[in-house]
Amino acid sequence: MKYYDSSKKQLIYIREKATPKYWDKHWNTENIRQRILNSGKHSFVARITKKYLNPGEGPILEGGCGLGSNVESLRLNGYKCIGVDNAKKTVQALQDNIPELDIRFGDVRKLDFPDNYFAGYWSLGIIEHFQTGYDDIASEMSRIIKPGGYLFLLFPYMSYIRKIKSKLKLYKEFNNEDISDFYQFALNIKYVINDFEEKGFRMIKKKRRGVLYGIKDENTSLSPIIDFLIKHRNKNVFTKTSYFALNSILSLIFAHIFAHTILIVFELGSERLN
Repeated sequence: MKYYDSSKKQLIYIREKATPKYWDKHWNTENIRQRILNSGKHSFVARITKKYLNPGEGPILEGGCGLGSNVESLRLNGYKCIGVDNAKKTVQALQDNIPELDIRFGDVRKLDFPDNYFAGYWSLGIIEHFQTGYDDIASEMSRIIKPGGYLFLLFPYMSYIRKIKSKLKLYKEFNNEDISDFYQFALNIKYVINDFEEKGFRMIKKKRRGVLYGIKDENTSLSPIIDFLIKHRNKNVFTKTSYFALNSILSLIFAHIFAHTILIVFELGSERLN
């Protein structure tokens, strides 16, 4: 179920509530060591990080690290990376099975790190899951990233297709209904950029991602096909190549229209605005 909140120009997703208990259930920790250590060093997170930061410039935090695959990827590329997550059982499984990864239990709204500690901060699909908003998360990001450091922020956003559908009133209008089963927002990118600029960040790049997920999310008739492709993409060389080729082609042509998420790279200025 999706609602359109016209006051904030964003979508509200009603699903199972995204609590720590939900994420413990969502992250499958079976054979976790083999899966994470086999995830490899060539992730898009590592590739993008290399464009802005060298390993010697300071530690990197992933806030909301889930199973820790990005922490492992950055580690393999020579970075000191710390992962924090509030899914307690998942964090414990990582600590027990992959102690060489620095994974800690914590809350991204109140982190146990000193000011100006991190050269970079990755936030992949986190800020949209807080019903009360992300202001306290952004404040913590501004506090713990050192001046001149980078924030890599990814979240579901109001893509072109979502804006068109909202104008055509194809979503149910939000009228203060009970959203106790709140899952996430698809946020308005202009509002997000403005909010983070008020915290002292400066946007330097943005890139749309997740075209297949965006098509699936907005066209339920194609969901079974896309689910099959996603589920089997790593089954063998043929499915992996087919998935990569299809995703690349669709991203090249339809990213502006259908992308599910957007990645924004921010640089933190020398003077923070509180």
